[in-house]
Amino acid sequence: MVPFDLLSCDGLTVITKEDERFDVAVTSRAFISNLPSSDKFPDAVLVATNTHAVQVAVNFCRKYNYRVSPRTGGHNWFSIWLQGNGSIILDVGDINQVEFHADTETIVAGPGATNINDQIPKEFFFPSGHCPMVPLGGYILGNGYGIGFTKYGMAASLVTGMEVVLASGEIRYIKGTDNNNNNNNKDDDDDEVDTTIMDLMRGSYHRFPAVITKYVLRACKAPKCVLPQSFIFDLKDWKLPIKYGRDIMHRNDLSEDSSSSKNDDDDVVIETTVVFCHCPSDLSKETGMKKMVILSLMAWSDKDEVVTRQVLKNLSERINIAGTAIPSKSDLPIVAHEVAKKCFGSICPTKSRYLCDAYVGDDSVLDMSDEAIYELLEPLALTWTSDDNGLPGPYSHSLLVLLNRNMKQVNGCELISGFVPAFEVMSYSIYNDESHDEINWKKLQRSMETVAESSITWTVPAEGNIRGGGKACYDRETSERITNMIELIDPEGLFLKK
Repeated sequence: MVPFDLLSCDGLTVITKEDERFDVAVTSRAFISNLPSSDKFPDAVLVATNTHAVQVAVNFCRKYNYRVSPRTGGHNWFSIWLQGNGSIILDVGDINQVEFHADTETIVAGPGATNINDQIPKEFFFPSGHCPMVPLGGYILGNGYGIGFTKYGMAASLVTGMEVVLASGEIRYIKGTDNNNNNNNKDDDDDEVDTTIMDLMRGSYHRFPAVITKYVLRACKAPKCVLPQSFIFDLKDWKLPIKYGRDIMHRNDLSEDSSSSKNDDDDVVIETTVVFCHCPSDLSKETGMKKMVILSLMAWSDKDEVVTRQVLKNLSERINIAGTAIPSKSDLPIVAHEVAKKCFGSICPTKSRYLCDAYVGDDSVLDMSDEAIYELLEPLALTWTSDDNGLPGPYSHSLLVLLNRNMKQVNGCELISGFVPAFEVMSYSIYNDESHDEINWKKLQRSMETVAESSITWTVPAEGNIRGGGKACYDRETSERITNMIELIDPEGLFLKK
């Protein structure tokens, strides 16, 4: 009998299977709270609100041979943290402080921090997830590909330090490689551990072999303005906006005089998104479209609004975009901190229910200049364009495609996964009625199963255990390298996912 009743310290709550709060505790950090029942539920959920509580929990789990699944929340519908008997969920979502340090222009934030840009001065910006409620922990471990990526790069590349609790229970304070040389008290083994942990932070996803309790992040200067320009197309012409988006990402390559075209682009970076969605009723009456595709150009600019508008105008003329331009609203340009709310708020209606599945084309499969982009998208596009798709309501589904080439994605630091996304697809199901859950689960599962095997896929079945499918996140060589690094940090496999 494991003595959970002896596990006590300030900032630590223990919730076992005998506790009536258990089912809620297991699913509370996922976007979707009504997860199917699962035999993969852990023996307990330990909720820690400070670093000492995390240390106590880790020491307890090591003593009693429990596998540990740290969890902050967010994109947890595929539930890698559910490992069944002999495992513990260590919930660190409430370690969510955000502090801005003006002297160093850095942000100190807990792994559960969300809406970071609402908590720092407006003259600074951090490229957070496309949904502002995505917690920092898993977002950065997955490289950190989000809003403002085209201008600021991967969020993982902006991490300058961390506080972690190792499998041994040691609390380790780690600075980036620029600072390690100044720490003369460390021996070579400590340096190797620190370097390995920083490397694993950049793309090891759920395999990270420690609990992160604090990030130190470099704050970016906010752009002078963020200016969107959108074009709409009939759904049957869905390949056109994909082509334009791809051409925009390659605009300097396509220009006859690329040297002159780069002058404006030095300070105006374009983030390109393609959205498959139902046409709002007023726009449907005006255009006759029932379903449409939106090509959204988001200019992140260090120039003023006049110059930025001219760059967007010149760009659309040079690419010769044939869609219908949606007039800019009077409240533009957008303050950088409001971008996620403005852009994705229009896709996800307030108080609506929300499901999501996603796949990304990795750099071994897809090149932005390759026609393979259509091959990857076509199964989803055809499923979505069907008139008889069994989807309820006007907000039943949206397919979101992000086309972002290279830019400053790594800011000089190598990602452990080697994954540099130029292309990402997210399939959203947005609806208001709980009774439609099963329809939407099955819809997402069916559409994702049609995607080419070469893509990375996570699916959530309508019933039964939550599972992952599709290609593994790493090739064999990368996986072996990551495994060797993990064994250095966690030789007993305390954080090993079964």
